[in-house]
Amino acid sequence: MTTVPERRTTTLSDGRVMSYIEAGDPDGVPLLFTVGSPSSAIGGLAFADAAATNGVKLISIDKPGYGRSTRDRHRSLVRYGHDVAELADGLGLDRVALAGQSGGGPHALAAAHVLGPRVSTLTLISSFGPSSEASERRELNPLMRSTVVLARNAPWLIGATVAPMKLMLGNAARAERLMRRSAAKMSADDREAMDDPRSVFLLEGAEEALKSWSAVCDEFRAIGRPWGFALEEVRAPTDLWHGTNDASCSIGAARAMASLMPHATLHELPGKGHAFFGADLSVAMANVRAKAWGL
Repeated sequence: MTTVPERRTTTLSDGRVMSYIEAGDPDGVPLLFTVGSPSSAIGGLAFADAAATNGVKLISIDKPGYGRSTRDRHRSLVRYGHDVAELADGLGLDRVALAGQSGGGPHALAAAHVLGPRVSTLTLISSFGPSSEASERRELNPLMRSTVVLARNAPWLIGATVAPMKLMLGNAARAERLMRRSAAKMSADDREAMDDPRSVFLLEGAEEALKSWSAVCDEFRAIGRPWGFALEEVRAPTDLWHGTNDASCSIGAARAMASLMPHATLHELPGKGHAFFGADLSVAMANVRAKAWGL
């Protein structure tokens, strides 16, 4: 296990606890960051180096039931958005920069919906979108597609799609072996991302999250069900960073999302897959700093 900064906590108005990890530039612009699904805040540390070198203070949030965050038995994306709004209040943030990666994207979108004009910038990295239409569901990989179908029609069976994740990712060493076996099928960019030492945080974040089986099921139900808001209602200045070879959520889905959001800019990353680091991530973090501070 890699070294992880000590978690901090805040108590929400209903008595639940929300925990988070701070990394990156301690004097930089605060960025409330929600990593992918399933992952605890540890996964967000994969993005800390890029944050540090671009003047961003990364505040990686433990979604309900992960880390030291209390499980929310009534979890929905909008409820999570209100949790993030309370965290922003507790941190004294009048203006809020938000980011979400992969399955964290819908969570960040919900927070932007709740926070409204307080959001200075919203960053979506390889984000999943809503799946209200069959055409949108076709843009998902088979596992996420089946998760969405179960979340909407038989939510009590969602564990059937979570079980393979637990088998593959519930142990970081086993997950790394499986990923390396599949490397031959990956693009050169995907192999580069997998070999990056920062990717270990994504594996460890998934391993920690999958210890909380009920919370993982809660998360996928929340993502798969109707979100409770429309993309057209999210009016924050938004940047989507998405690889053209993303096999988890296609570039077509990202294009559809960007077309619906009033103030969205899509940055297509040629050849990149679902995970990417390096120069592209650095540019995304520099963009956060510039927009949050009005540079």
